[in-house]
Amino acid sequence: MLSALITPELTPQVVAQTGTSLSAAEQTTGGPGQVLFLGVMLALLVAMFWFTSRNRRKQQQKLQDQQSRMVPGTQVMTSYGLYGRVVSIDKDAVKAVLEIAPNTQVTVHLQTLSTVVDESAGAAGES
Repeated sequence: MLSALITPELTPQVVAQTGTSLSAAEQTTGGPGQVLFLGVMLALLVAMFWFTSRNRRKQQQKLQDQQSRMVPGTQVMTSYGLYGRVVSIDKDAVKAVLEIAPNTQVTVHLQTLSTVVDESAGAAGES
């Protein structure tokens, strides 16, 4: 009676489905290839974080060096392209006063002072 219910046409499909289920289960258990891949990915992640932090530290050091060179009388450029001469710097209020033209002064945030303009390099480039 049971053999009458199972037809020969359904038997290959059941076997094929069971075979794919076993091969999928074997793939998820992992192997040396997956462990190697995971190790490489982990190493790349660590390298990415290391290079990012290294570049950030270099940029911060460069900014601190430039800001230490910024004293009253220094020609500077702001991050938005405004040129001026430093009149005063208030590190407690994080502000700087720039003279952008004779008798014209502006107050800017200290972090906007991005570049110290080297007047000797500008003079050499003009000649």
